[in-house]
Amino acid sequence: MALSSLAQLRAAYDQAASVEALKVTAFTPIVNRCAGMIWETFSEAGMPAAGAKPTTLNGTQYSSSSAGAIPLRNTQSGSTYALADVQTSGYWFPINTIGAGSGYSVESNIYVHLWDRIWANGINQTLTTVQNITFPALTRYSSGEGLSMWLKYQGTYSTPAGLTITANYTNQAGASRTVSWVHNRDLNFVYHEMAMVPIPMLAGDSGVRAVNSVQLSAAAFDANFTPCLSIVVCKYLGAWRTSQPSNAQTTSPYSLFGGLPQFDGAACLTMGLQVVPPATPSQLIGPATTMPTVSLQAKVLAL
Repeated sequence: MALSSLAQLRAAYDQAASVEALKVTAFTPIVNRCAGMIWETFSEAGMPAAGAKPTTLNGTQYSSSSAGAIPLRNTQSGSTYALADVQTSGYWFPINTIGAGSGYSVESNIYVHLWDRIWANGINQTLTTVQNITFPALTRYSSGEGLSMWLKYQGTYSTPAGLTITANYTNQAGASRTVSWVHNRDLNFVYHEMAMVPIPMLAGDSGVRAVNSVQLSAAAFDANFTPCLSIVVCKYLGAWRTSQPSNAQTTSPYSLFGGLPQFDGAACLTMGLQVVPPATPSQLIGPATTMPTVSLQAKVLAL
């Protein structure tokens, strides 16, 4: 039942279960830029344990019971929830290897992102022909309203400069739409495992009901996982800014009324980390060490 009074809100708050997540990642070295990117942690070790990387073109649907989903307690599919008392923590220890300022440097701002992962697949990066996808019927957010597409890197990908990616999707109104964009590794430096990149939709579209096909303009080589490219359909739930180092003295709970979007009780929640770029991002690399670290704690409020 929808909350209609302060008393009902207080009762729901008092009965709310908690949710926690912590990911500590052994990160692959990056030879160019890593700052500014979003690194999604679904398939990384921690709490919860790593979810499996999708390997098939037709993909996998996800829910709160999927391996890798942040655990939800006592939620019901079809019911609506939001997070309250959100606290986030992030840690990234990059290194500058050029000039007098070389050595470790600590970034001052980190953003923690949150998604409800709906579906994801694996793309054969050796093909340049159209790869047709049999997309399943959505089990939540069935119209696709509010859902978005993201390109996830499941392995390190040697993308050609000027790679064009074309995707055909069905929008929230049931119309077939085709979008193409150029992915240039020489300019964007996005080709490493864990990177999560939003895919543009056409003007006027506010959701994705299905992904029907994908095509790459050139084949490429992956270093450590096949297929290393994945399209992820998800409901983006927002981001929180935190400071580094982030601990009990530097983070405070966020208000429920901060505008966090609602999500279904069967949500497959997953989080990511984004570090603010330094003044000279081309000099920033990530050493082969345990990083990044990201955590989230909140109450799950029934609405």
